[in-house]
Amino acid sequence: MRIQIIIFLAIFTLMPISASFGSDDPDAENLAGNEAEPMPASIARVRIQQAMDHATPFEDRHSILSEVVARCEDHQLRSIASYNMGIAYIRRQPTDPGSLADAVEWLRQADTEGTSSELRVRARDSIGHAWYLMTRADQENQDTALNPTDLPAMKEQLVDQLEQLIVSASAFRAAHDVDHSYRPAIENLERVRQEIQNIRNQINSLEELIEQQQEQAQQRQQQQQETAERLEELAEQQQQEANENKEQSSKTPEEQSQQAEDQDELCNQTQSEQEGLSEQQDDSEAMQEVEQQLQSARDAQERAQEALSQGKMQEAAKAQEEAADALESAANKLREMSENGTEGKNGGEPDPEQESDGEEQEPEQSQGEDAEEAPQEISEIAQQLLDKERRERERRKARRTPQVVPVERDW
Repeated sequence: MRIQIIIFLAIFTLMPISASFGSDDPDAENLAGNEAEPMPASIARVRIQQAMDHATPFEDRHSILSEVVARCEDHQLRSIASYNMGIAYIRRQPTDPGSLADAVEWLRQADTEGTSSELRVRARDSIGHAWYLMTRADQENQDTALNPTDLPAMKEQLVDQLEQLIVSASAFRAAHDVDHSYRPAIENLERVRQEIQNIRNQINSLEELIEQQQEQAQQRQQQQQETAERLEELAEQQQQEANENKEQSSKTPEEQSQQAEDQDELCNQTQSEQEGLSEQQDDSEAMQEVEQQLQSARDAQERAQEALSQGKMQEAAKAQEEAADALESAANKLREMSENGTEGKNGGEPDPEQESDGEEQEPEQSQGEDAEEAPQEISEIAQQLLDKERRERERRKARRTPQVVPVERDW
């Protein structure tokens, strides 16, 4: 199953700089040879303008904007440079998937140092967009290598997507908190909420399928264990028949008739067990080995029947021993499958509930003492959402009956 991707109408417009730009600023040359000096605002404006020229390569743009952030003392200009650097990294994502994490860091810095609500709301909205793009990129990478029959792995993938989308939604909500009239953040938040609900529904459905799969696996294990016990009894009876024929080479007609009837009954029981295993529709290599052993047992039993009908007791005893050995091998293989949980197509998989009991990862937070109100606010909202999602998941597991979780409107 695939998640329907919704392309956000995120605004990547460069922040306007309310000042005149000039390429003949005399201070530019004076500062070129002394990069340790603070960069005046006039020079920073020129450098930002140069960096954002469409003809400027990404490497040069990165170098110029990084220098502005490092040297300029004007908080607004530093935040503008950080914002534009974050947008440049987002635009680089098609050729460099790892650039989205760098984009988030630059945009958080722009949000932290921004002195205008317009810049901060766009930075937060772009952070949400970057997280959404990371979710989509991870989904595309995982889909190519995912085994469609591995339901626990599919659930784990959806849970990872859900957690990233929750962080994305928290960023859009944080943008809305800065400016309630900023429509792109409102629209993006609603779209992500809808996708979060869709993924929750898919997780619920997968949990139901996984539970059914586990119940079926347990039933198969129980059936295989019971079949193994019956095959062991058949093997013992078959060996007893072989021992009697080896010890008594000549028997009365009545004894020969009784042995023929006993052998017919053993052959019928072996056939019944073989048909019962075939009905399980298990095409694993282990089960194929069991069926081959049962077929070998039946072939040997038919030879024993023919030998008994001709009065050849020693030949019948040899065939009966071969049948007993084949039945014993089939029983041992079935018992091994039942004990190790390797039966079926999905056997041996770890318990998905155990995999999902781990701690939720906290959303990434800005580093350093400068990360105060804005990044903390985004992280706190994301953490609240993750905590809420964990509580809902625990309630679902306790009920063991998947239910649709309604979209929360009080994020």
